[in-house]
Amino acid sequence: MTHRFALLLIAVLASPPAAALGLPLPGLPRPVDDVVQPVLGDATRLADERVARVRSLLRAHPRALARDPRGELVVRGELLAIEPGPEALAAAGSLGLRVREQRELAPLGLRVVVFEAPPRRSLRRLLRGLREADPTGHFDYNHVYLGAGAIDAAPDETLPATGGEAARIVGLVDGGVDAGVAAADARRLQRHGCPEAPADPHGSAVARLLLEEPRVQLRAADIYCGQSTGGSVLRLAEAMAWLASERATVVNLSLVGPENALLGRLVESMQARGHVLVAAVGNDGPAAAPLYPAAYPGVIGVAAVDARGRALPESGRGAHVDFAALGLFEAADAAGKPRRWRGTSFAAPRVARRAALAVDAPGPDALATAMRTLAAEAADAAPAGRDPATGEGVVGPTR
Repeated sequence: MTHRFALLLIAVLASPPAAALGLPLPGLPRPVDDVVQPVLGDATRLADERVARVRSLLRAHPRALARDPRGELVVRGELLAIEPGPEALAAAGSLGLRVREQRELAPLGLRVVVFEAPPRRSLRRLLRGLREADPTGHFDYNHVYLGAGAIDAAPDETLPATGGEAARIVGLVDGGVDAGVAAADARRLQRHGCPEAPADPHGSAVARLLLEEPRVQLRAADIYCGQSTGGSVLRLAEAMAWLASERATVVNLSLVGPENALLGRLVESMQARGHVLVAAVGNDGPAAAPLYPAAYPGVIGVAAVDARGRALPESGRGAHVDFAALGLFEAADAAGKPRRWRGTSFAAPRVARRAALAVDAPGPDALATAMRTLAAEAADAAPAGRDPATGEGVVGPTR
């Protein structure tokens, strides 16, 4: 332990709790909920781009959003309980939490209770109180998940020509798909959630990329509902339940966020039903901590490369990267204006649609079959085996 760190640690321990709780994340305003912040070099802190986006969202929506102890976005004033028993509900009442609503996710066999916190009460302390009252229960924040891509790729990149192969039903969890995509592919696209909400450019671009496979049948679930605040894990849960009922063989998740108890249960439930989950690893850079859902076991984590097959500098790296694919995409938006996109959001659907070619329907062997097929197709980018930037290799063309 260095002398400087020792002095800092002594100062923090000697300070009153309020002082310790006030330590801000670098580059972010002070918390809008009283939360514990990282002290020095915490590997879980957000990368610069996501820091700026979090800051912008907090400033724009201070009544809707807050932060958890790691600086991740949460829905303000809400906590979630998964399958809470009578004791947990009683404990919640004793803490002043009110049941706002209950959601039955019948296809996944899950029941989620949304608790509303009393005004000016710390979500962190309330969550700790729930966990202490029921150590075997499952409680968490209503975390918010954001897309893993950005507009405007580097103008000197060459994008590949598209192709077409037969595929199965593919699910998409993202923002709403615009009317232009829906009209052009009405026979191949079904939309779910917030039908009257404005379309989301990110979700529309990912949908276009998935639909480049001519026989893909796409089920697109909107979890943003026209709001700029991102998609809560509760809306994500409802989307997954719908996709389970639609028997989507492969589900594309071009969104990232923190680990969450409800999200973990969703992944387990979908995997138990034989659905293959493909997720972007995110654009927080090579030194960032793993992001979810890509980092959950059994989820196919996808990194991004450029048109020369080189890892995008912002693409995540690590043991949770299973494959990589081209992370550049160009398509016209709803107004007909060409847009160039960049990031792992646009690598994941390239892997998802190829995984869908390998399996007929959800089933116990679907993931293993998809992994074998993808590994056989991947061009291994590492000189000797698995590489933290591309996993088993690059899937599909990059030119």
